[in-house]
Formats: sequence, C-alpha cells, structure tokens
Amino acid sequence: MFKTVSLSLAALVASVGIASADASHLSPLVKNQTANGQVELGTVVAEADGVVELYSFHKGTQGALLGSTKVKAGANQQVNVNIARPSTNAIAVLRVNDEVVDTQKIEFN
Repeated sequence: MFKTVSLSLAALVASVGIASADASHLSPLVKNQTANGQVELGTVVAEADGVVELYSFHKGTQGALLGSTKVKAGANQQVNVNIARPSTNAIAVLRVNDEVVDTQKIEFN
C-alpha cells in the first residue's frame, strides 16, 4: 500500500508542475478589436500579480507603449486597457515577476 500511495502522490506532484508551467496567459479571443479607445482583453490568468502592457505593433516590430493595467494572481475577468486610438495594430504583453510570459497580437478594425 505504501508504494501505491507514494506513486499516486508522485504522479499528483508531477501533474501540478505541468499544469502550472503554462498557468499565465492572455485570452486567445482578443485578436480583433474595434479602434474605439478601449481594448478588451477578456480573461487574463496570471500565476502572480503582474501587468498587461499594450504596445503599437507594425511589420513585426514592437513600438511605443499605448497603455497598461495591473492584474492580480489568478483569473482576472473582463480586463480592459484604455488607449488613444491607434494608427497601427498592437501587441499585448503579459508580464509576471518582470518576465514576459505571454503575448497576443491585436488587429484593429
């Protein structure tokens, strides 16, 4: 019985490590936005407190910071960032512990 419990516990610990490896992310549903001054990012999940930054993005190059908002550890629902009307597309960057953990291109209609 001890072997069974130990193996089960080891499997559980290993699966928790795998699940947390990709725990921080931006919603993949934010790719298309209207250019009305507010970018709706939907649900943003972060392993720890962090920030979402929006930068201009043109021809594969990240440009100027357009706006940002803080996120808390866990699931943050209805995350929005107010920005001036952009002249180019944008890229959302999720930073947790000063590391970029996810990015998402955003196209404005």
